[in-house]
Parts: sequence; structure tokens; C-alpha cells
Amino acid sequence: MALFVTAATVNMLIKKSLLALIDVPVIISFVFLIIGLYMKKLKFMKQFIYIYLGYLVIQFIVYIITIILTIIVFGMRNPNINAINYYVNVDDFIEKPFEVVRQYMFDRLILYPVLVSIGYLIELIYYNITGSYIEQFENNLEKELESRKLEENEQ
Repeated sequence: MALFVTAATVNMLIKKSLLALIDVPVIISFVFLIIGLYMKKLKFMKQFIYIYLGYLVIQFIVYIITIILTIIVFGMRNPNINAINYYVNVDDFIEKPFEVVRQYMFDRLILYPVLVSIGYLIELIYYNITGSYIEQFENNLEKELESRKLEENEQ
């Protein structure tokens, strides 16, 4: 009996189903952000803060679920399973002992979270910088409107 579930399969299923649903709004949000930056419209920029934050939260949840499912799938050993078949070519299947695959997965459980965490950290830094810029733009706009009102009152 062979086990055809791999971490890549679990990861792919989760990402394709859940993240594909939120990719479209994030792309639209980026388009509105760019339009807002170009036209200096706060209304177009402000939506980015909320949509991208939701995207980061969902991405973090999917990341945690992927790690947990990978640990569950490859952390427990069923005594009836003595080998895992994994797909290489259309007609070619290579059979490897379960221990070799499990060792590979534990290595991957160390490397994968580190690399994903670095990418996630870069996205958080980007979100923080962009959000700070939008808030600074909002404050400058409020100060500008306040100074215009003062100038109108003086004249």
C-alpha cells in the first residue's frame, strides 16, 4: 500500500483553494493603491491597509495549517505503510523507504518555516512601510486642509 499525500500536495490544495480566493481582491487593492498614489487620493490608498492586513492574516493561518498538516501526515507512522511512492515522470514511480522520506520531511520542516518566515517578514515590513506612508499622507492632507481653512478665515 502506498501513501500519495505529500506536504507539497497538502500545501498546494490549501493554497489553491484558499489563497486563490483572496489573490484577486489583493491585486485589485494594489491597483487602487497605485492609482491613489498617482492621483493623490486618500480614499484609494486607505483600502489597502485593511485588505492587505486581511491577506496577511489569512496567509499566516494557512502557513500554520500547512505546517501542522505536514507534521501530522509525516510525523505519525502507520505500521501498514512501509514505503511512499512519489511521482517523478508520467510513467516513472520511484519507491523510497518511509524513513528516508520522513527524514527529508523533518529537514523540510526546519528549512521551510525559516524561508517562509523570511518572506512573511518581508511582507510585514512592506505592509508597515506602506501603511505608515498612507497615515503620513493622511496627516499631511489634514494639516493642509486645516491651513487652507485658516487662510480662508483670515481673508
